Amino acid sequence: MRHLLAKATALAFAALAATATLSRAQQDYPAKPIHFIATEVVGSATDIQARIIAKGMAPLLGQPIEIENIFGEPGLQKAIRSAPDGYTVGYGGAGTLAILPHIKKVSFDPLRDLTPVGRFVISPTLLAVNPMLPANNVQELVALMKANPGMLKMSTAGAGTAGHFAGEMFIAMAGVKPIVVHYPGGGPAIDAVVNNDSQWTMAPIAGRLPHVRSGKLRALATGGTSRLPALADVCANDRGIRLPGLQLGRLGRHLRAERHAAADHR
Repeated sequence: MRHLLAKATALAFAALAATATLSRAQQDYPAKPIHFIATEVVGSATDIQARIIAKGMAPLLGQPIEIENIFGEPGLQKAIRSAPDGYTVGYGGAGTLAILPHIKKVSFDPLRDLTPVGRFVISPTLLAVNPMLPANNVQELVALMKANPGMLKMSTAGAGTAGHFAGEMFIAMAGVKPIVVHYPGGGPAIDAVVNNDSQWTMAPIAGRLPHVRSGKLRALATGGTSRLPALADVCANDRGIRLPGLQLGRLGRHLRAERHAAADHR
């Protein structure tokens, strides 16, 4: 599992530099609007990030950037099948691009079919629970799950996502047996915990922080070895129960692996 994580992280954080000489036509890129395909649902962390990035990039490129949400593998399929001219851009993370191809048969090869051209966001892991759950730290959550095996539910944004991967690592490390429930995207997965349909989740912190600040979620810990400034009162290493120190990145701007020198350069 650690080997898979290392491979997934390496792929998710890769950035291939363009080496081709740009022609005059390539230097005119972009000459029309750019189409971003976000591989998560509206309101998810990926969707929010894509819109923030598009808003900042559009003035620099001199063209509008249109966002389309197509969840998971179908979104990448559409990006891959588009004309390889740099005007259709797939925006996704380690779950879709690196983990999913290792746990199920998919219709694409991320190394062959896509060219990573930028890393936009690194989002640490957040372990959060419904505030009604009688667990105020990781130790209490683990004790509660050990006392009630098969009772508490962990929500994920889908099988093979980065949060699912982190959660399964935590389950194995803690020796607990919750029920794992997969939802169609990060938004529904968080809503499930807020509504107490599921009791806890592990997910990238991006998009979850407002729920913590409003009291709809209780943050128990974050991944990594040091506390986050945005959650200074939340432990990163709780009483010897070490969480997966995952830096869960969202890899942006994935293009077909041919004829993209102009897009890579811009």
